[in-house]
Amino acid sequence: MASGLPSRTGSTWLTLAEAVPLGYALLDSVAKDLGVRALAIKGPVLALQGLRDVKESIDIDVLVDPRGFTALLARMLDLGWVDTEPYDLPTVMPRHSATLRHATWPCEVDLHHYFPGFLAEPQVVFDELWQNRVQIEMAARQVNAPSPDCHALLSALHYLRDRKSEEARERLTFLINVMRDWPREQLQTLVDIAVATGADATVSPVLDALQVTRAAPAVRPGLEAWRLRSETETTAALAWWVALGRAPWWQKPARLKQAAWPSTQDMNRFLGVALPEGPELRKARLARLRRGMSQLPRAAREYHRVKRRHRRRT
Repeated sequence: MASGLPSRTGSTWLTLAEAVPLGYALLDSVAKDLGVRALAIKGPVLALQGLRDVKESIDIDVLVDPRGFTALLARMLDLGWVDTEPYDLPTVMPRHSATLRHATWPCEVDLHHYFPGFLAEPQVVFDELWQNRVQIEMAARQVNAPSPDCHALLSALHYLRDRKSEEARERLTFLINVMRDWPREQLQTLVDIAVATGADATVSPVLDALQVTRAAPAVRPGLEAWRLRSETETTAALAWWVALGRAPWWQKPARLKQAAWPSTQDMNRFLGVALPEGPELRKARLARLRRGMSQLPRAAREYHRVKRRHRRRT
């Protein structure tokens, strides 16, 4: 395996149960050394706050102050982590994180510079979450995390974005059942945070389930992309469909070629291994092309279905 692309599973000298809390502690330490604000999110943090069932996590998620994101990412790269995010490939929503791997860690690190579903400016969102932060213990270290109110909102958005997934639906149901036991004052705080961060429209299915009274949400930039991402299943094919539709005519041939026959670097990112040019990589490209072609008609139907549904509501 090429040294430039660590395996998703790294070495075996750390187990996941050991590596994940240690990773959260590491990120907190590195961020504080730099003077960068960062919040531990998702996974074991949610479990500690009673917002998710206890289950082994496979990665480390940290939401970073947008002003300090570049500095923290650079320091992690200095420490031997490799950024594997395919920045030149399309996504339905703007890319929100860098995915880092390390040769001796069995888990990935996702550094988020914003979190999908919050439609206010990323700096406004982070400042609101930071203002409501708490501290939790991770690997015998006190690390910063969102308050349970903020974290419930963030995790609800995470599950709603992938609501077609059975696991996401189950976790969303668990979260809603927890929140049903909250006092009305806490639910009102949740609504206030959702409005301040531009999540009142995107999280509305959860607020509806909780029967929370609130004003009609404002229509914000990014809501259309959120709907396309959260109400469809063919994520990769849909992203290419949208990107090809938006591209100027002179860029369409190059984008189409990139979609149909990715570069060696892109393929290795998809596969999580470093394969040289040859029969094995060609076979993987052909398999990916067949999957994409089979999903493209469905992606087009999903795109037009979502557009029609919300056009009727406006």
